[in-house]
Formats: sequence, C-alpha cells, structure tokens
Amino acid sequence: MKNPKKTVMVVEDDRDISEVLKILLEENNFKVETVFDGHDVEKISVSKKPDLILLDLWMQGMNGIEIAARLRKNSKTEKIPIVLVSASSDVQKKATEAGVNDFLAKPFEIEELLEKVNKYILKKA
Repeated sequence: MKNPKKTVMVVEDDRDISEVLKILLEENNFKVETVFDGHDVEKISVSKKPDLILLDLWMQGMNGIEIAARLRKNSKTEKIPIVLVSASSDVQKKATEAGVNDFLAKPFEIEELLEKVNKYILKKA
C-alpha cells in the first residue's frame, strides 16, 4: 500500500504567499492545509492533525509565537513540529522559548524551505 501524503499546515495571512507555499509543497507531494487566521490554528490542528506547521510570525489577531505557545500547551497538538517563518530574525530566541522547532527567515530559498519541511516530516515517519 502506498504511503499517504504527509500534511503541512501553512499558517499565513498573506493569501499570495500562502498560495505560493501551497503550490510549491503540493508539487513536492505534500498535502497542504491553509489557515489565514491565527485564532483558528489550534482548532484546525486538532481536527486535521498536520505532520508539520509552517507558521508565519506576523498574523492578524495573534502572532506566531502566541500561537506556538498555545499549541505546545494542548496535549493534542504539543508534539506537532512547528517551523516559524519570519523576516524578523531577532525573534528566534522568543520563538524557541515558545516551543518552535525551527526558524526560517524570509526571504528564503525554495531548497531551504523543503529541507526544513522534510527534516521534520521524515523524522516522524
């Protein structure tokens, strides 16, 4: 039986960036769930059970560090790997303290993105 596609949740309120990431990941054989509102991430993560969350730092209503901290406190989402994506490299320490697994600085190379996604998805396999 063929292995099911691994799911990456893209949490990004910029719909253009979200669409580019979705296309790129789908071309690399991942299933993609997109979330545009930080308040929905926890609920959708519990129901969809993604294998990895790509989380933008600057979201409307709730920033990525707050979202990551909430996910880590929920027993149903605490083990999902999170890669924080941001143009602000100075938040890396706070992101690590909130339980983020890795950090991807914008702008990033496609290979760098795929390397980080595969690192955490393959670790779970």
